Amino acid sequence: MHYVKQNFLAGLQLCSLEAINAAARRWTFRCRRSVKPASTARYDNGYIAKVKTIHISELMRLVEAAAPAILDYSVGFVKAVTMSNSGPEPEFDAVLGGSGVLVTANGRYAILTADHVIQNLPKNGPVGLIMLGRGGGIDHQFILEMDFVQTVTVGRGENESLGPDLAVIILPRKDIGRLEVWKTFYNLSKRKTEMLSNLPPSEGGPWLLSGLIAEMTEELPPRRGMTKHYSFKGLCGPVIVPGARSDENFDYFTVEVNCGKPYDLPESFGGCSGCGLWRLVLRENAGGWTLDDILLGGIAFYQSALLEGRRNIECHACKSIYSNVEELLAGRG
Repeated sequence: MHYVKQNFLAGLQLCSLEAINAAARRWTFRCRRSVKPASTARYDNGYIAKVKTIHISELMRLVEAAAPAILDYSVGFVKAVTMSNSGPEPEFDAVLGGSGVLVTANGRYAILTADHVIQNLPKNGPVGLIMLGRGGGIDHQFILEMDFVQTVTVGRGENESLGPDLAVIILPRKDIGRLEVWKTFYNLSKRKTEMLSNLPPSEGGPWLLSGLIAEMTEELPPRRGMTKHYSFKGLCGPVIVPGARSDENFDYFTVEVNCGKPYDLPESFGGCSGCGLWRLVLRENAGGWTLDDILLGGIAFYQSALLEGRRNIECHACKSIYSNVEELLAGRG
């Protein structure tokens, strides 16, 4: 989270959260130099809600509190690519293949991600999993054998920017047990009712995007017995959700992020596909704000072209996850 505070907010003054994103004025929890009394705000869909305020320093404290649990749910994919066949044995390298979220419903366990992420993974053989966790970066090698998993496309459209683009990797029992040593599976059924209650995108708390970034991958000196050694990195930080849309079977959120050198952030968020968009449930009390819960509200699948230092990241939203995915895993879809 030190990286988030130093780089994600790009050294902005505490009173200037609006500079992160032109759409910040629509965020329910607005950051100002001082906290102001609650007022009302009318959303495009006619929803009227009270607007609260929270100081940026208090927000970052809550982000730090939420990040360990979010990382416990999060994984990344590493796939091998052939670099050369000229020697006696093929020469391989490893590249980031995307992000994912560990989920469960009705006793079935899966990795929820974008469909194009799964389609770009090998259909058989090993795939590496990046085990993000609250303990920080650690050396590990976790192999998922694709021969023994079940991949299911939840939805895939013809236009990659519009979606749908959503899928699950249903895990066998042996991998579930190994993963539970390191990680936690997010229970979709437990939170289904709350997340399908049709709240407007910005209502109910700040949003965090947490995923791996291919551009941030570093090659390190190889360890004993290894030919390659990589450090895969990502970002977990507050974002704005300025828009929502839906079609007959799926719904979507649009997220805006800053990019590039002016913000000391990556030029591209490639690698974030399949990562989670998370809503913080906050409770106001006499001493400030308390983090009550962390809710999965979206799965990223597409980033727009860079425009004036910003990109839009399209995400599947609550109906896509808590109706389509939950019912599929629960055996009702």
